[in-house]
Amino acid sequence: MWKMYVLSQLLTELDGFESDVKIIVIAATNRPEALDPALCRPGRFSRKVLVGEPDFDGRKRILFVHLRGVPLEEDPHLICNLIASLTPGLVGADLANIVNEAALLAARRGQE
Repeated sequence: MWKMYVLSQLLTELDGFESDVKIIVIAATNRPEALDPALCRPGRFSRKVLVGEPDFDGRKRILFVHLRGVPLEEDPHLICNLIASLTPGLVGADLANIVNEAALLAARRGQE
């Protein structure tokens, strides 16, 4: 059964399990330094998977997803190539913010 929790609920639930209960917790963040220390204490989780920053092709694909349904004056592939080439080191959330900011700027200028 799938459940979604806020941090305080998650910590309470994790402390209440019997040792023979098998639990899988899947979570993601792009700011691990901001995680609550209680969540990260030793023995709390058995495995952490670090996902690196996307490469050029990865950034293009991420941008293409975020540009779906957005009206553009240029070819989406051209825009994705250009932005991906100018944004090394950015992750998916950063790229989504670029698309959102561009849409806000266009709206302020009275464009679609």
